[in-house]
Amino acid sequence: MVDIGNVIGFSFSWYKSREFLKYALFYWALFLVLGAAVLALFLAFFGSYVSAFMADPGALLQSIAADLASGAFLGKILAFFAVAFVLFILFWFATIYINALMTLFALRTKGFSHAQFHFSKVFGLIGLSIVVMLAALFYSFDEKIRKWQWLSLAGLVVSIVLLALSGISLAFLGLGLLLLVVCFLAYIYFAIVNSLRMASGSVIFLQAEKGIMASLKESFGLTKGHLIEIFVCNLAVGVIVAVVTSLIVAVLGIIIGLILMPFMPQVALPASLQSALATEGILANNLALVLGQYLGQQIASFLIMPFSLLATAFVAVGIYSELLKDKNAQAASTAAPSPPV
Repeated sequence: MVDIGNVIGFSFSWYKSREFLKYALFYWALFLVLGAAVLALFLAFFGSYVSAFMADPGALLQSIAADLASGAFLGKILAFFAVAFVLFILFWFATIYINALMTLFALRTKGFSHAQFHFSKVFGLIGLSIVVMLAALFYSFDEKIRKWQWLSLAGLVVSIVLLALSGISLAFLGLGLLLLVVCFLAYIYFAIVNSLRMASGSVIFLQAEKGIMASLKESFGLTKGHLIEIFVCNLAVGVIVAVVTSLIVAVLGIIIGLILMPFMPQVALPASLQSALATEGILANNLALVLGQYLGQQIASFLIMPFSLLATAFVAVGIYSELLKDKNAQAASTAAPSPPV
C-alpha cells in the first residue's frame, strides 16, 4: 500500500539540502539565456522598426508598409521564426536535462543509487515520452486494457459512421451520439489508466540500467492495484503547489511591480481601457502600473517555477519508493515459511 502522507511529505523535502539551489540556478540561467537570445534575435530582425518608432511613432507604419510592399517584412518574419524554432528546441533539450538532474537529486535524497547520467540520455527520455504517449493512446502493455482500449476506438469509428448515416434516419443520429459519448469516455478512462500505470517509467529509466520498454513494463507491474493512490498523491501535491505558488506569485508580483513602476513610462490610460483591465483584476490608471504589475507577475512566476518542478520530481520518486516498498513487503510475506501446525 502506498503511504500517501509519506509521498506528500517527501515531495517538499528538497529544501533540506542546499543542492536544490543549484537546480534553481540552472533554470534561472537557462531562461535568462533564452530571453537574451530571443531579444537579440528580435532586435536583429526588427531593430529598424524599433528605431523608427522611437524616433517617430508615425514613421513605424510607413516603414512596415514599405517592407510589406517589397516582401522584406514577410522574409524577416519567416527567418525570425525559423531561428527562434531552433532556439526553442535547444531550450527544450536543456529543460529535459535539468528535469532529469532534479529526478536524480530526488533519488539520492531517498537513498537510491542510480546509473551514471550523460546528456545523451536526454534522447532516451524523449523517446520514452513518445512511447508513453503512443502506448497511452493506442497500445497498452496490459493485454486486458489493450482489448478494451481498441474496442472503445472501434466504437468511436462506428459512431462516426452512424452519424454520417443520420440523414437516412434519426435513429442513426441518436445511436451514433450515444455510442460516441460512451466510447469517448471509455477511451479517455483507459488512456488515463495507461498514463498512471507508466508514471514511474522515467524514474526507473534514470535509476536503473534499463531500456525504455523494460522501464515502462516494470512500471506497469509496480503500479498495478495502486492507481487511486498514485492519482491522489499527484492531485494532492499538484493542489498544494498550485495554491502556494499562486499566493507567493501574487504577493511577490506586487512587490516587484511596485519596485519596477518608477522605471515604467508614465502615460495615463483611457477610462475604457481602465475598466477593461479592472475586469481582469488589474487596477491601474496609467501605463506604469499596468506594466509594473504585469512584469512583476511574470518575474515572480519565473522565480518560483524551479521549486514547483522540484516538487514534481520528488513526488514521482516518492511514489516509486512506496511502490518498491510495497512490492518487497509482498515478496517477503510470500516467501515467509508457513507456521507449524
